[in-house]
Amino acid sequence: MGELQGWHSHLRTFTIANKTYTLEQLSQLDTRHIMQDLRQQVQKTFTLRRTAAAVLMVALTTVGAIAVQEKIQSTNLYYKVYIDGKYVGVVKDASFVYDKISTLGDKISSEISLVPVHQRLNGGTTEADVSLALNDAANPQVTAIMMQVDGQDAVVVRDESDAKQVLERIKAKFASGDTTVKEVKIDQKIDFRTFRANRDEVRSVDSAVALLLQGKEKPKKYLVSRGESLWTIAARNQVTVDKLKQANPQIKDENSLQEGQEIMLNSVEPMVTVETVEEITRTVPYNYETIYKDDGSLNKGEQRVQTEGVTGEKTQKAQIRKKNGKVYAEVVMLEQVVKDKVDKVVL
Repeated sequence: MGELQGWHSHLRTFTIANKTYTLEQLSQLDTRHIMQDLRQQVQKTFTLRRTAAAVLMVALTTVGAIAVQEKIQSTNLYYKVYIDGKYVGVVKDASFVYDKISTLGDKISSEISLVPVHQRLNGGTTEADVSLALNDAANPQVTAIMMQVDGQDAVVVRDESDAKQVLERIKAKFASGDTTVKEVKIDQKIDFRTFRANRDEVRSVDSAVALLLQGKEKPKKYLVSRGESLWTIAARNQVTVDKLKQANPQIKDENSLQEGQEIMLNSVEPMVTVETVEEITRTVPYNYETIYKDDGSLNKGEQRVQTEGVTGEKTQKAQIRKKNGKVYAEVVMLEQVVKDKVDKVVL
């Protein structure tokens, strides 16, 4: 890929967009004609995406195009690179910038300008700085909030308002229903940290909620082969048998796996645990008892039901504690019989 502009000092000519001019001709040219030729050459030479992506402008300064000095013979041609009007570095070959833009494609939407200059560079070119600046332009950083769980970075959201909304939605997910929720809290310590993040790292509220509840680790499945047990599977996959049991509560006998059976190699734990304290009023059965009485009128081994049993009913006010929707503790605070039981009497 050749340069768009090049000095031929021994002929005292200046080549722009594949057209060669003498210094006298160049001084008489209208700069608008030069820019038109450059744009046409860029369109022919380089394929750039014509979307809301990179807008490449090859800019010629009036001084560089017209007021040419004799000292040009002893200098080299370089390109100053500007992104949205800000100088980011200098390169020797314009194709370095063009290739980089082509690689980034639709990710970059900044205005990029190349200004050809003739000068001696004391510090050399800065392609690395230009490349980094183009990468930053393609993935611009924004001020965002890192949500931390027990001191560990968990998920990035737009701002503190979104972070608080994430926590409220997580709590609401486990605090809804027919019960009276007395308390809802997240067991882990949640912190917000402001920092600069790449735009593509920032998650929506819904996405952040899903990540915190599902965990970062993806579930891994395993297809059981003939003759395998949890012990052999654990050894082959470098996990413990206890971990396999935890991931597969449906397996009661660790030695009775079937060929072709699908099991989980890991249990995906949520990053946050929501604990709720709920109160519920319910009606429960009040079971009758069976009472045996000795009756001398019956033969030995013979029985007769004297009174059929009838189940009664109680209302209970109970406090239920849950973690992520699963009951782990329950206390009956108040109980009242609303329908008496009738014990069964057997003679």
